[in-house]
Amino acid sequence: MLPFPFIADDFEHLMLSRQPSLPTLWALTIHGQQGLFLRPVGFATIFIDHHLWGQWSGGYHLTNLAFHLAAVAALFFLCRELRFGSAVAGFAAMIFAALPIETEAVAWMGARFDLVSACFVLWGAFFYVSYRRRGTRARYLAALACFVLGALSKENAYVLPLILLATECLILPQRRFPPLIAFFLAAAALFAYRWVTLGGIGGYVDGQGRPMAFHAGLKMIEGLFLRAPSVLLFGINWLQPPAAMAIGLAALTAAAALVLAVLCAPASIGWKRLCFCFTWMLLPLIPAHPFLLTTPDLRTTRIFYGAAPGIAMLLAFLLDGVCPRKARYALAALLLGLFSLGVLHNLNAWRYTSRLEARFLSELKALAPAPPPHAEFVFHDMPTNVRGVYFLEAGLRDSIRITLGRGDVTARRGVDAPRSGDLPGSPPRLHFEWLGKPDALITALSP
Repeated sequence: MLPFPFIADDFEHLMLSRQPSLPTLWALTIHGQQGLFLRPVGFATIFIDHHLWGQWSGGYHLTNLAFHLAAVAALFFLCRELRFGSAVAGFAAMIFAALPIETEAVAWMGARFDLVSACFVLWGAFFYVSYRRRGTRARYLAALACFVLGALSKENAYVLPLILLATECLILPQRRFPPLIAFFLAAAALFAYRWVTLGGIGGYVDGQGRPMAFHAGLKMIEGLFLRAPSVLLFGINWLQPPAAMAIGLAALTAAAALVLAVLCAPASIGWKRLCFCFTWMLLPLIPAHPFLLTTPDLRTTRIFYGAAPGIAMLLAFLLDGVCPRKARYALAALLLGLFSLGVLHNLNAWRYTSRLEARFLSELKALAPAPPPHAEFVFHDMPTNVRGVYFLEAGLRDSIRITLGRGDVTARRGVDAPRSGDLPGSPPRLHFEWLGKPDALITALSP
C-alpha cells in the first residue's frame, strides 16, 4: 500500500493540514469538524505527517502501517498479561495483523481515525490489566490517558470502559470494580464535552441531514450477531476481479474454519473466555451500527477494525485447542496464508482506484491547465466509487485545488447542472464528461 496515491477524503485532510497547525487543531478541539466530529488527536497525527512528508503519500501510508503494527503489538502483550499463554498471544497477534477486513482501515489514510482509536483502546486495555496485576499507579494513569486520547481520535473508543468491565467480570481474578469508576467518569465528562462542542451527539448524518443515532431493531440485531462475525472472518471484496479469487478464498476459509471447529477441544477455551472474545467483537461495533449491513464491496468496513481483536483472540483459542501439535500449526499457517491472500486481493481494489484517481487528475490538468479565476468544474456521469473504493465522493474540490495549485476554483458533480452554458451571474463553468475509457477517462464539453 505504500506507493498508493492519495484518494477521496485524503485531499480534504491534506488541505486542512496546510493550515497553521496549532490554531487549526485548537479550533478542531473547541468547535469540532463541521459540527459533526470531534477527533482532534486523529487530525494531529495527519498534521504531523504533513510536516514530515509534505505531499508524499507513502509517508502517510507508512504512519498508518506503524499504527497497525503498534495495535498488533498491543494485542500480543494484552493476551500475555491476561494469562492466555504465549501460543494464544502469538496466534492472536498474527491473525489480527493479517485479517482482510482491516484493509480499508490500514490502507486508506482517510480511515486513520479508526486505526488510531483502536490502537489506543488496545494499549489502554493492556495498561489497565497490567495495573491490576502489578498495582502500579503509572500504568493506571497510562490506561486513562490512552482512553482519553482514543476517544478524541474517534468516538468508537468510548467502549473501552465496557471492555474493561467485561475483563473484570470474565477474565481477571478477584474482581475489583472501583478502579473502573474513573474510566466511566472520564467517559461521561468526554461525552458532555462532545455534546457541548458539537451541539448534540454529532456523528454521521443520513440523507435528510439527521444524525444516525442509536436505533435498536431487527436490522441492528442482524448486523451485530449475523453480519458482523461473518464479515470479520470472510472480509473479501466481491467487486474486485477476478471473481474466482474471491470465491476460492471464501470457500477455503470456510473449509479451514470448519476443520478448526471440528478438531478443537471445546473445553480448552472455557465459556468465560468465549464470552470475552464475543464481547470484544460486538461492543466496538455498537457506536457504528448503522454501517454494519455492509455491501459486497466492503465500503465502510473500517468500522470493523476495533472489533477485529475479538475474532483474532477467538481463532487463537480455537487453534490452541487443536491436537496434535502439527495439525495446530498447519491450520494456523493455512489461515494466515488465506488471510494474507485476502489482504492482497482487497488491496488490488485500492491500488487500481487510487491510480485511476491520479490519472483522472492528470488528464484534468492537461485539459484545463489554467482555468479562469473562480471557475467551477462540473463533472457529468462520474462514478462515486470504483470496485468498492471511494472515487472522490468527498475531496473532489480539494483534489483539483491541490493538483492545479489554485485555491479559488471549486468543483462538483453535475447532477442538476446543465451540460453547457453558464447561468447569468454565475462563475465560469467548465464541464467535463466521464468516459472511463482506457485512452481517455474524461473529455471537455464545449461551452
